[in-house]
Amino acid sequence: MQELFARGYTPICIGRKLGTSKQGLVYQDGDRGISRYTWDMLDTLSFRRQIDGARAVIHLAGEPVAGLMTPWKKKRILDSRVKTADSLINVLQSLDHRPPFFISASAVGYYGNRGDTVLSESSDPGKGFLSDVCMAWEEVAFKAEKEGCRSSVLRLGLVFGRNGGILPILKNLVKVGVGKMGPGTQWWPWIHVEDVTRIIVQVLEQEWQGPINAVAPESTTQMTIANGLSAALNRKTVFQIPEFMLKLSGDLSSEILNSKKVKPQALLNRGFVFNYPTLEQALADLM
Repeated sequence: MQELFARGYTPICIGRKLGTSKQGLVYQDGDRGISRYTWDMLDTLSFRRQIDGARAVIHLAGEPVAGLMTPWKKKRILDSRVKTADSLINVLQSLDHRPPFFISASAVGYYGNRGDTVLSESSDPGKGFLSDVCMAWEEVAFKAEKEGCRSSVLRLGLVFGRNGGILPILKNLVKVGVGKMGPGTQWWPWIHVEDVTRIIVQVLEQEWQGPINAVAPESTTQMTIANGLSAALNRKTVFQIPEFMLKLSGDLSSEILNSKKVKPQALLNRGFVFNYPTLEQALADLM
């Protein structure tokens, strides 16, 4: 948020969960603040006026992937991404002053399980539930171009930050001694949350369009990440979770076992400089 304020933007947060927070000011930075509003996909009037004339709409909504992949969970994962994006596109159609830019999250799950193949934005999509979700998500996001908006999608890796996300889960596993998960050689793309914010700002200001792999330039395996956390926490990892045990969790195991060696080729081609290009630098800041 500080990066957005520094560039003179005033973010307005519109959450998809009703009743979880009060409307109004939720973050203060000097004389400026971030307002939060809640909305219902069936009643978009509650937030329509908030985005009329905005500089951009940034769509980051999505049910967390972590958890048992029941049919209900899968529906939540799909609907919270695709239906919310579609609802926003429908709102854009009705605005007097449409935002000129629509930026949407996606994920490296788009690529599926690809082993050691180096993946750029031009690589084909993979197979599986999460690949299908990402393809549907991106298809809706690019519909904004029909409404006169430039569109960009960020294929996010594991986002490492201090508050929430996957990092606390991985830290807790290391704290109880868990290291290798499955073979440990599967590639896990990741990125520092601060670099995600900086990428969003650059996409907005430089008007970058199309898919962008929002991952750090350093490729790391699952075991490399576990070892990095082990060193940062000064904890030894003595246990491993065999592949057959992970597969008992069903579709969730695919995100743990799938290997995706994703490169941020579009960002590198445009000269983007990462603040945290290596895992060591990111963990030094976050731990």
